[in-house]
Amino acid sequence: MAISVIMSVTLAVAAACLSSASCLPIDRPLQQAHELRKLGCEPKATVERIADYLECHDELADELYFPEFVAVKRWLSSSTFCGNPRKGYRTGQCQPDPQSIVQRPALVFYFKGREKRFQEVLVPEHTACMCT
Repeated sequence: MAISVIMSVTLAVAAACLSSASCLPIDRPLQQAHELRKLGCEPKATVERIADYLECHDELADELYFPEFVAVKRWLSSSTFCGNPRKGYRTGQCQPDPQSIVQRPALVFYFKGREKRFQEVLVPEHTACMCT
């Protein structure tokens, strides 16, 4: 009885695996190439701390302001790929296009006494990248 249960489970697992492309070793290189191709060379959404972009004598640094973080697009070397995805080797390096770096205004607010104040902080954002 126990052997027949084990055989049934083994056959069910084998059948499920054979019907799935991810279980076949011959398809794995194609899947890996597809994943590298999907990375491409383009900016990805990242989170930046606004405090890192305040001017050195900015009075905002002494205030409790919101938000503390902002989402911007940036070049990330670990999330980009320039090369031949089928062979899986790099032929270049993905870098932000220097002409596509813009200063994105992030609006923060804080309270001075009972008054709510707003201030813009410029955070660099990459709008395009290129393989070099």
